[in-house]
Amino acid sequence: MRRIDKGGQPAAWLRFRKQKPRPRFDECPKEAKEALRAALLAEQGHLCCYCMRRIRDEFRGMKIEHWAPRGAHPELDYANLLAACLGGEGQAAQQQHCDTAKGDRPISLDPRSPDCERRVRFTPRGEAVATDRDDRRATEDLSLLNLNLPRLRAARAAVLEEVHRWATQKGTSRTRRQLEERVVALETPDGRGRLQSFVGVATAWLRRQAEKR
Repeated sequence: MRRIDKGGQPAAWLRFRKQKPRPRFDECPKEAKEALRAALLAEQGHLCCYCMRRIRDEFRGMKIEHWAPRGAHPELDYANLLAACLGGEGQAAQQQHCDTAKGDRPISLDPRSPDCERRVRFTPRGEAVATDRDDRRATEDLSLLNLNLPRLRAARAAVLEEVHRWATQKGTSRTRRQLEERVVALETPDGRGRLQSFVGVATAWLRRQAEKR
């Protein structure tokens, strides 16, 4: 999981929210909803807030996630909204993940908090696990989000293999500066504001290696 820094809400979304004291999401006009989706994607580098996969279709390939469940928090606060992938929507329950698997249930892992990166680590096999074995809530949340589906684990393992190959290219060991520069490069969006899928997996590994130098 990668920390998301929330920005300011788009003007069209703000106008919609100000129309009435308690606006409903299903009342949101197309212009406001498209502005909301664009803003969420931009601040997340077009990555899903949970699995960090690239959201490739900006308006049909994403869901608007209410981190604090909408049933208990219907205020439509922009700070509570995130962009999530479709998460296997329409597939069997065991194949669903992220917001689709989470549904309207609360979790403690919060992509808006620095703690989300500290509480989750990735094994060389691509498994997402709680950093602290006693952090039962993190373990439960990872299970609820179903972030260890075989295809997600395999994709993360491939990213780790690639960054490890770069770090040990030609049998040499990269310097701390080189590792840190690689992190900056990976965290820099492309010309369309997009980051690479699972970038948080690669940067977490690079930062740990840099700390050892």
